[in-house]
Amino acid sequence: MRRAVESGSVKALMEGLEVSSEGQRVADEAVVRNLLSGLEAETDLGVGLGDIEDVQPEVNRVLSLLPRIKDAGLIARARTTLENVDRYLNGVPREGGGILTDEEHKIDQEKPV
Repeated sequence: MRRAVESGSVKALMEGLEVSSEGQRVADEAVVRNLLSGLEAETDLGVGLGDIEDVQPEVNRVLSLLPRIKDAGLIARARTTLENVDRYLNGVPREGGGILTDEEHKIDQEKPV
């Protein structure tokens, strides 16, 4: 009630809240985009060098912000990136970084030692 009086009206208070919410949403989306870019680079299936200790805090931050994201494209990107992170972290380590795909791993296992 105090805020409504300070704002001059309930309408002005609600408009202020909407602007604040929109600003927070824009900030959250920017943070998620940045985190996803980092995760994509760290877990690239060909050259990624991220360990679970490196990427888990970023994954946790994305997961905490995701419920506040409204952009359908960003949500789809997050889904794809998180699925790729799971595949990366469950993959087979390769010398020099990255992981082997399932097919590469099978071929590698069949090679004589």
